Amino acid sequence: MAQRTSPDSSGRDLYFHFLSYLAGALLWGFSIVNGSVKGLLLAAWTGELGNGTALKTKYTGLPFLDYPIGILVAFFFPGTSGQDEGYQLFVVDAFSAFAVAFVWLHVEASRPGPKPKWITRPAIWAVLWQLFGAAIILPLYYVIHLRWASQNTLPQLSNVDRARALTPAFLLGVVAPTAVVMAPTWVPRSAEAHQTIVTLFLLSPFWVSGIVMAATRVSAWFSSLSSSTTARRNKGAATWWVKAVHLQTALVSAAAHLYVMYRVFFDPTDPEKVDLARMYVPVPPNGPAGLTDAITSGSWLFLQFDHIIISLSSLSWALLLLEKTPLGPHLGKAALVLVLLIAALLVGPGATVSLALYFREPHLREDVKE
Repeated sequence: MAQRTSPDSSGRDLYFHFLSYLAGALLWGFSIVNGSVKGLLLAAWTGELGNGTALKTKYTGLPFLDYPIGILVAFFFPGTSGQDEGYQLFVVDAFSAFAVAFVWLHVEASRPGPKPKWITRPAIWAVLWQLFGAAIILPLYYVIHLRWASQNTLPQLSNVDRARALTPAFLLGVVAPTAVVMAPTWVPRSAEAHQTIVTLFLLSPFWVSGIVMAATRVSAWFSSLSSSTTARRNKGAATWWVKAVHLQTALVSAAAHLYVMYRVFFDPTDPEKVDLARMYVPVPPNGPAGLTDAITSGSWLFLQFDHIIISLSSLSWALLLLEKTPLGPHLGKAALVLVLLIAALLVGPGATVSLALYFREPHLREDVKE
């Protein structure tokens, strides 16, 4: 039976749908206008980027897979290969804002009880945002999640093995690949080697899901060796591990954001390139100044809009979730908005949302059954 939607929920859904549609228009509209889409298609076909750098075109030996992989590698290569320090640092900060969403989605997918089928598919969401842009995809996830959360009192995790598995999944499936792919920020490497690493980085959604599954089984095996753990202790331990992984994501995301801000304000190697406005403020249709390659300037402009809408939609999601905790009636909406905005400026939007989820977790309904 269809469930009625309140005016508030209809307005909420409209807001997130608007952000998704706006992102689609900005990200892909300008990418078509400035020629970066054409450049990516040609680069993957000819094996050469717009600046003359050779592009690897064989990855699996299957053309129907190699061609789209080549397009993605061509897109991510300029911002992760150290060609432009400002672009490289911007990507470090942008990744810190949305890479932690892997954990957010896996936590929500792990909650016990019935849930929408799309909530249970975090890897699919992650693949979609790599293909089309997280600014388009994440608001759609938030619509589904908030509908679910508004119709049910969501439970805390009760499976301690799954909760434990989230930490190695984050460290090995998110932090490690991101650190390796961003290594040219500090250590140079050949273009071909870096393109291979970018390809492996693109598999992060599968690394995370695979590690969650494997680590859950390993933890369950070790737990079976001990018969002293009660259901109540398991339940408390699960919440502890969920809070721990949210805190870890907050710390890692904040560290990346603060590192970039330090470089921008106190240690820019090239002040003309490492400039706050150039790095973060979109200048459509062609992107940041000083670039002649359409792929580089176009992908940067794409990610600038991506970063803005990811941040706005994720902070809005966190606000709506926090309103259901004791902070909602205690502070009021205006104060919550102010706190989230200040935190986002200080430690970054990714860390801010993770801290909001950290606070929210113990206020959810306790659930003994998995």
